[in-house]
Amino acid sequence: MHSMSPMTTALLHETNVHDDIKCSKLIITLPDDKKAFANLTVYFKNEPPKQAYCGQEEVGCGHINALYDDLTLQVYFLNTDKVICVYRCPTAPMKGFAGAGALVPMATQNLPEVLAQVQSCKESLAAVGVSGNLVDVEKCSD
Repeated sequence: MHSMSPMTTALLHETNVHDDIKCSKLIITLPDDKKAFANLTVYFKNEPPKQAYCGQEEVGCGHINALYDDLTLQVYFLNTDKVICVYRCPTAPMKGFAGAGALVPMATQNLPEVLAQVQSCKESLAAVGVSGNLVDVEKCSD
């Protein structure tokens, strides 16, 4: 199964930042009939990495359902040129704001235009009503 370029997290909502996390990497399969599969690996400073898997189904342009076990998140994408700017909203039984941030391709993460788009992602997320601080986080390297 073919996948998109490995992505790494570059920006997160401050409530999702934890001191013990080193970085995270996401690999998404190429969509087939509006469905894809994602593999998230979170690397920690002092413990082995952990993986999570989810299915994704396109609902509309820039909007997918992310399916984790019996949990569904509504995920919205903004500014998808060189950076995936994303926020997600919980559905029942979850409560509260589930998170926001930016993903960048690992191969181009340090290019000036990519770094500039990460900063513009902060502005775009604020414009759609994401409250609180968005912070830069350590990115995984190849």
